[in-house]
Amino acid sequence: TAITGLNHSPDLLWIKSRTTSQWHYLVYTVRGVTKNVASNDTYPEETRTNRLLSFDSNGFTIGNNNTVNENNQSFVAWSWKSGTSTANNTAGTITTSVRVSTTNGFSIATYTGNGNANQTLGHGLNAAPSFVLIKDRTSSQNWAVLHTSAGTLGTLDGGTNYKLLELNANAAARDASYNTIWHPTNTTVKIGEGASSAHWTNKSGDNYVMYAWTPVEGYSAFGSYEGDNSTDGPFVYTGFRPRWVLIKNIDSSSQEWVILDAERNTFNVTGKVLYANTAGVEQDLGAVNDRHIDILSNGFKVNRGDPLNQAATHIFAAFAEHPFKTARAR
Repeated sequence: TAITGLNHSPDLLWIKSRTTSQWHYLVYTVRGVTKNVASNDTYPEETRTNRLLSFDSNGFTIGNNNTVNENNQSFVAWSWKSGTSTANNTAGTITTSVRVSTTNGFSIATYTGNGNANQTLGHGLNAAPSFVLIKDRTSSQNWAVLHTSAGTLGTLDGGTNYKLLELNANAAARDASYNTIWHPTNTTVKIGEGASSAHWTNKSGDNYVMYAWTPVEGYSAFGSYEGDNSTDGPFVYTGFRPRWVLIKNIDSSSQEWVILDAERNTFNVTGKVLYANTAGVEQDLGAVNDRHIDILSNGFKVNRGDPLNQAATHIFAAFAEHPFKTARAR
């Protein structure tokens, strides 16, 4: 089955069943169509030949596997473009293989861990990333997440140390020592080796993938807002009309990674959610309990409490529906 109309050939493709409990499916050009990881689990990279068959010039083609193409079920796919070629990057102490678009502010890098502390990885963005995901492809390890609005912990080995998050879990942001990602610069981020069996970013001999984003005016924004647990919550300025929004309450140890978009919600209210850290089916919070956001021409407005507007700090990642500096409200 060919899925068309994307106006680009994806470099990162993220698919999720909306109506059945299937794992999230992330596949990327640096590793090819048969290799995938899942945002909701620690499981290492899989090899599957009947899920994604090809990245196409205007979309992608899927096989008959239930994860991406179960009969009579509904799915959603999100995709990002990261460049036209892959090259080695030697800016860090560990060489990375990077596919990058500085225009889009997005890169995909793969590397092999060396087990040492205080290592650096080149990302190729020519700007410091604000949002970074790293996953061990060889072993069952947590997803390590850097978000520069998640709070700082002082300095670590000469660079700003940020609180760590886990994409596959609903845990709060915290100090996790050398499992973290820190000190983002225009060329590199720092990683290290964890204690005992925790090897989220740099186990010797293990292979990893890193997704890194830096904000691009009119296209992407990464920040935070303070919830107030009211029915009339805060307005969050992004500078564009969001197409896709990821939100996480970083103070709570029991709040999910909430994904909303303007494709499953074609008009406000925007309350159809999937959770990046679970395999569960889509929920319509707007219909059930009026917990939703409104997507506006220059940002989004949060309403109600759990899980989007509790009295806590929430981080977000947002990407534009139309990547221009001006956009019409819908």
